[in-house]
Amino acid sequence: MSSIPSIALKQVEVLRDGAAAQYGSDAIAGVMNFILRTDSDGAEVEAKYGQFYEGDGTSYQVAGNFGLGLGENGFANISLEYRQAGATSRSVQRSDAAALAAAGNTAIPNPAQIWGQPELKSDYKAFVNAGFDLGNGRSIYAFGNYGTRETDGGFYYRNPNTRGGVFSNDGGVTRLVADTTPGTGTTCPVIR
Repeated sequence: MSSIPSIALKQVEVLRDGAAAQYGSDAIAGVMNFILRTDSDGAEVEAKYGQFYEGDGTSYQVAGNFGLGLGENGFANISLEYRQAGATSRSVQRSDAAALAAAGNTAIPNPAQIWGQPELKSDYKAFVNAGFDLGNGRSIYAFGNYGTRETDGGFYYRNPNTRGGVFSNDGGVTRLVADTTPGTGTTCPVIR
């Protein structure tokens, strides 16, 4: 759903009951119907800006929708959207990560685990909805989209001294992320 620019939507219908007779056997718990815009003329542009009360997570969004007529019986509706959003963090340093840092491990970031939204560096979306009435109850209809998104976010921190799946073959000086016991057929690069 996040690949469709919101400006491309005319309306959203939510059917809360089962609708298997009309939409197929997967619709037993309900259906969300996304009705796309079919404007054959006109244009709309919107811009949004915001940030969180804490002063982070600044976001920008610009979107546009353009309707084009295809002869007298057709339409092409084009929607574009661009968005950026800064990262948020409501994190505190975990006690196990702080203990590792205090023991001399300089590879532990502060905080080790981010609680918040990642930075959204860029989010581009394009959507086309088109149709043409051929007459006599026949029509041609097509839609398509393109999108690309770049984010920069954290990972889930795992203490290598207390989690499973971290091994050592030299008494704990180096860490391995797979068991390299002879005969298992597993090899893994050494992590220092």
